[in-house]
Amino acid sequence: MPAGQRKSTMRREIRTYIQRQIAQGVYRPGDRIVETQLAREMNVSQALVREALLELAAMGLVEERPYSGTFVRHLKASDIEDIYNTRAFLDEYAARLATQEQLDAMEVLLKKMDQAEDDASFAEMDIAFHGMIVDAADSPSLKRAWDNLRLVEWTSVSVAVTQESLPELAEQHWQ
Repeated sequence: MPAGQRKSTMRREIRTYIQRQIAQGVYRPGDRIVETQLAREMNVSQALVREALLELAAMGLVEERPYSGTFVRHLKASDIEDIYNTRAFLDEYAARLATQEQLDAMEVLLKKMDQAEDDASFAEMDIAFHGMIVDAADSPSLKRAWDNLRLVEWTSVSVAVTQESLPELAEQHWQ
């Protein structure tokens, strides 16, 4: 694997790890995430941790405070709702452009989501489902907007913190 690709994979793994720690309450709102400590804990370079934290800051999950460090944001229900309303708006636009064949493939995945037994498998299928919707639009600008908003990364966080059951979450996707 080329060095650049390996670095990208490591950064994604670090970002996912931090997201999981936040979702599980290890890092709580207001907590400072210390780059050096996390780098030691994960046995990676501080630069990789810094890059992962910058991605999470761009996503809005953490915030950089000048001369103070990186802190877990206090997210309100309205923050999460705003993200999902944006996602729903983009999904609706993309789904209107889908072919019947693409819609049929989405339906097959929705049926699998109905049977999800744990958060991890549901989140994996949810990411695939929304990816199918965005890809159905065949719009490079929509794909860039989707990627820049980092909507996929919110999936694991929201599945972990939601009060709704997996069947309730799956039912929302049929709509």
